[in-house]
Amino acid sequence: GNAIQFEDCREEYYFDNFIYPVFDDNKEKVIMVAVYASDISQRKKIEKSLKQSEERFRLVLDTSHDLITIIDKNLNTIWANKTWLDVFKDLKNSKNSMEKVHPDDKQKISAAWQNMINGKENITNIQYRYKIDKEKYNHFETTVRKIIQKDKEMFCVIAHDITERIKAEEERQTIQKLESIGLLAGGIAHDFNNLINGILGNISLTQMVIDDKDAALEKLRASEKILNQASHLTHQLLTFSKGGTPIKELINIQELILEVSEFALAGSNIYLECDLDESKFNLNADKGQIRQVIQNLIINAKHAMPQGGAIKMSCKDVYLEKETICRCNFRIGAGIYLKIIIKDEGIGIAKEHLTKIFDPYFTTKSDGHGLGLSVVFSIISKHHGCINVTSVLGEGTVFEIYLPGLEDKLDKEESKSDHISSGKGRVLFMDDEEFMRLLFQEGLGMFGFDVFTAANGEEAIDLYKKDKIDIVVLDLTIKGGKGGKETIQELKKINPNIKAIAISGYTNDPVISNPKEYGFIASVSKPCSPRNLTTIINQIL
Repeated sequence: GNAIQFEDCREEYYFDNFIYPVFDDNKEKVIMVAVYASDISQRKKIEKSLKQSEERFRLVLDTSHDLITIIDKNLNTIWANKTWLDVFKDLKNSKNSMEKVHPDDKQKISAAWQNMINGKENITNIQYRYKIDKEKYNHFETTVRKIIQKDKEMFCVIAHDITERIKAEEERQTIQKLESIGLLAGGIAHDFNNLINGILGNISLTQMVIDDKDAALEKLRASEKILNQASHLTHQLLTFSKGGTPIKELINIQELILEVSEFALAGSNIYLECDLDESKFNLNADKGQIRQVIQNLIINAKHAMPQGGAIKMSCKDVYLEKETICRCNFRIGAGIYLKIIIKDEGIGIAKEHLTKIFDPYFTTKSDGHGLGLSVVFSIISKHHGCINVTSVLGEGTVFEIYLPGLEDKLDKEESKSDHISSGKGRVLFMDDEEFMRLLFQEGLGMFGFDVFTAANGEEAIDLYKKDKIDIVVLDLTIKGGKGGKETIQELKKINPNIKAIAISGYTNDPVISNPKEYGFIASVSKPCSPRNLTTIINQIL
């Protein structure tokens, strides 16, 4: 098939030429040459077009995110696209592919394949886990279809890596669990906080009037300590509540880590090794919640090391790029983060438990309540961060926390005195619980304030109209009446420059997080003692 270029056109033609000699009668001498030519130009054009089409098709398959391969019934690979080869680069032959399927998924895959080759049914969207490196399993969803080519039976396998989708779904389910118990926890914690507030407040008032040498004083202090622990538990429950927003402030994370660690490890046979870089920025976060995260993780590490040892903590600023986030399956955006690492030398966590440790009430401890790590997960999520855990049985566990950073310097606060100046002014305190009204009327009165009380918004508005009030303190939740959020709007119509403080047992209420957006100057969460409220009022007045 020689190509011939004609001078009178620019098109190329192809011919198949057949040449043979013609002899004389004696068949001794060639007297001529016979040439037969067959025009195969059209066939060549079709072949060229098919080749280009094949190259385009191969390019499409190789650039596809799907993993595509063709195998025979003995699992021999006939062809695979580039994506498949990149993921399974160490898989020379599909025959040993089952070795890397997760043990819990092997039976399911084998049964589906046998049904397929026996002609019973195709494989459609079957999910399984496959080991892509020494320790990591990725989730795949695969469809297999039988194809016949030249009477030869083959199978086209199309797989999708759904690891990120599975992880997102697991996180969504975890958050849903947290929110469901939050509905119950929020109501219980609110009422419980009110009761604790009443007891703590009265203990605080009693301590102010009792003689320092009185034997009862030590009992009062012990009771106060126990109640503060109970209050801490209610804050843990409230962290579950749906819509809870951190009350953020600039905090020095290094100082907080050292303070919490010293307290959590006091009296134990465990020591702390710290590598705390001087951050270019500090953390804009809820100090109480971040304290809870660090404390819960340290206590977990301590429990994992009954024989003692070291807990290693580090804190540094990092920049996470999009590629890193995708590779690690983090559910956050690119940017600057504060990375906190807490590593122990404990017994480790079993692989089958790693995906459950953030579930509410999941625990492997006989005396555990299963809330610690659930609280940690909830707090980190509400701060728009993420938490990652790795563990090896017998070697220990590593928690990595990423929290959004803030490029602001934080000046070290001067030490504050415990002394509280006496107050002066007229305070209107609104709460639907009588014992709370009596407590703060007496307590604030002891610090020098003239105190008026109201059981609901209607009473508060009437009192504000009648008397000259310097500042109002409004409980946000009032049973059967106007709460603080509605009352402040009415009071602002009377005095646009009114000074108001919001108070609530629902620490997750958005008004507590952002009081100025709702017309308040400040906010305070229960339990709150008259002494603490006096400090806030003095700062405002």
